Amino acid sequence: VEVHTDQKMMLFRLAPHSKGSSPLVIWKRTGGFAGICWEMTISTNGSYIILDCNNQGTLAKGSLSVKDLKQLTSLASGMAGHEWAPTPIPGSADMFADSYTWLGEGDLTPDAKAQEALNSHLGELADQLVSKSGLR
Repeated sequence: VEVHTDQKMMLFRLAPHSKGSSPLVIWKRTGGFAGICWEMTISTNGSYIILDCNNQGTLAKGSLSVKDLKQLTSLASGMAGHEWAPTPIPGSADMFADSYTWLGEGDLTPDAKAQEALNSHLGELADQLVSKSGLR
C-alpha cells in the first residue's frame, strides 16, 4: 500500500491504485434505536460501497451518477484531507453518530460549517443509495 503525506506527516491519503482510483471519503454512521452501523467508501472514480459494519453485509454498491459525483466534489472542492466527528451531546441516547475521513488533495482547511455540510450531504447520499439498492 502506498501512502502520500504532507510535509509535516499530519495528513495522508492512499495513493491511487493501478486502475487510477483511490478512496476519496470514508463515512460512518452508528447508533440510533436499532443500533445501526454503516460504513460508506467512495473512490475518486465514483465507485462506492456501503457496508453494514455489524455483520459485514453489503447494503449498496456501484458507481455514483455523474451528477452525484460532481455535487460531492464541488461541495468539497479544494478541501485538504481531514477527519470529522462531532462532540456527542450529553444525554443524546438513541441518536446517530456520524464521522468521516476526507482524503482529498486540496489545500484548504475546511471550517466547521463546511465540515458539517459535507457530513450532511454524505448522510443523505448514503440514505439514497441504500434505499435504491434494495439490498437492505
